[in-house]
Amino acid sequence: GTPRKRGAAASSAPALGKPESFSWEALQQRAAALARAPYRAPAKVAAAEAIDYDAVGSISYKPERTLAGGIRLFPLGRYAPTPVAIHVVERGQARAVDFAADLFKTESGHHAALGIAGFRAVSSDGKSDWMAFIGASYFRTAGSQDQYGLSARGIAIDTGIDGKEEFPAFTAFWIEATGAQSYTVYALLDGPSVTGAYRFVCRYTDGTDGGVVQDVSSTITLRKDVARLGIAPATSMFWYG
Repeated sequence: GTPRKRGAAASSAPALGKPESFSWEALQQRAAALARAPYRAPAKVAAAEAIDYDAVGSISYKPERTLAGGIRLFPLGRYAPTPVAIHVVERGQARAVDFAADLFKTESGHHAALGIAGFRAVSSDGKSDWMAFIGASYFRTAGSQDQYGLSARGIAIDTGIDGKEEFPAFTAFWIEATGAQSYTVYALLDGPSVTGAYRFVCRYTDGTDGGVVQDVSSTITLRKDVARLGIAPATSMFWYG
């Protein structure tokens, strides 16, 4: 009985890559070095176009594959078709999460998962989430009443002026559990005009007086001049029903 239980628990965890040294200082250096190279847009998964808003809702991350005490992954879809790299950090060592379709549960007759689009942190009871990163440099958190309101972005480029707005994207994340419902999330930003290293120190408190606190640090390097640069921009979203 006992050996089989241990084997089942081990097999439920997502496969992780080899450990590599990781630090905030090294990420900042990596982002600065990236800015000295020509920008290369990350490849989108063409098949994700077929997974619309309703269809992506039919794909859910399996609770038993939860990472780092409360992290679950988002699948690719029409509105988030670009895979991102996810790493788990422990004691200064980072290990990449290997994508596998069986990390996700798909309703009968719907598309299987095609890749990882982002992640969310779930509450201690596993019934809701309190933080999510998905799409471009978007992220959001829940309030004391367990509801989402504003979404934030890591950066805004040429918003509200003539010409085309640019949407740099978080291409890789490193997630470090620092306590019960608290994480430090590191992210690498890349875009035609800018690169960046980001650190989000995030903590959630249950209860009516609870909520999420995030302390955000970033180091930005420009590839070229930007007409209008927005730091800590927010986007409003309103849901009816």
